[in-house]
Amino acid sequence: MTGDKKDQSKRTNLIKTVTSPLSFFILTMLIIETIFLSLLAAGEYFIAYLLSASNCIVTVTLGRAEGFDLLIVNPKNKTLKISVKTTFYKTKSLMMTKKVEEIK
Repeated sequence: MTGDKKDQSKRTNLIKTVTSPLSFFILTMLIIETIFLSLLAAGEYFIAYLLSASNCIVTVTLGRAEGFDLLIVNPKNKTLKISVKTTFYKTKSLMMTKKVEEIK
């Protein structure tokens, strides 16, 4: 079986699997979650880009560090930790928990 036929067979099997409403709902939720996580990562990478353009060394933690998203060394060799908040809405205010507000 050639590669094209294998791909077509996989797509056909996926379509057969997603015939029930529950399967369709689960697949839809997985797609939405993937898009949501991609948008969150986009915010982190955008801020990393801006800081890098300002001669900072930036590491994106990809959610592996508790409490911060970016680890930065600025041009004066000072280390900073930044938590990035991404929103989909036009409002410019963010809801923060007490824990986030108390981080020093």
